[in-house]
Amino acid sequence: DVVVTGEGHYTFSLNAVMKYGKERFNGGSLKHALFVFIPSFIVKERPISGYDFMVDQLILDKFTGFGMHYSSDWYLNFGFLGIIVGALVLGLIFGGIYRLSLKSQGWRFVLAGMIGILPLFLRDGMAGYKNLVYYGIFGAIIYFLIYFKDSFSGIKL
Repeated sequence: DVVVTGEGHYTFSLNAVMKYGKERFNGGSLKHALFVFIPSFIVKERPISGYDFMVDQLILDKFTGFGMHYSSDWYLNFGFLGIIVGALVLGLIFGGIYRLSLKSQGWRFVLAGMIGILPLFLRDGMAGYKNLVYYGIFGAIIYFLIYFKDSFSGIKL
């Protein structure tokens, strides 16, 4: 009841957050999501994640290895409206990248990278946007290496 498993990875389900989440996190996950882009050697102290907030409420071991489902994280922070806003944000991002991919081969690689990481993203709450960005960049790098490989042929290392 507390977790849902997918591909062997336990995740705080929306049902668990609605049933056991005694308090709202009030946007704390957004603050945490912004800090995940900053390397830890620059900023040592980071805001707690929605996962840590939920673990504290349930009095669980912080090293259980659970994830926080995307919709659960939005609900924990903003209630039912958060689920709607979270879905809209995700739809706008993927819809925008998809529209760009219809016009450019390079954006297709970015979209492919983002789709490839989507299952992990959904199990990582709001902090998962970092994965979308990194794998989108990874897709762009693959595109660059494939389509401009002839430009590198004369370079000696």
